[in-house]
Amino acid sequence: MQELLWNTDDPNVPFGKLEFYQLRLDDLADSTYRVVQLYGAWHDLTGRIVWDKVEADSLETLHQARARYDERRLALVKRGFIYSDR
Repeated sequence: MQELLWNTDDPNVPFGKLEFYQLRLDDLADSTYRVVQLYGAWHDLTGRIVWDKVEADSLETLHQARARYDERRLALVKRGFIYSDR
């Protein structure tokens, strides 16, 4: 499962103000799960999104991973990242 969240739907916002989070739940081959959160922002010098600030959690069950995914998503929504590609 993967989702991209951002903080504006204004088509006129300057590129330098664009911020994104990618939230992902991975099912790993060793029967564990990983929830990954990446932060990205528009970089004016390169003319593209630069991804950094990686946070990841490894969890033993799908139930735990889904709960962590939902916790991270809710925290991002509370910070204003309410628009989603999902």
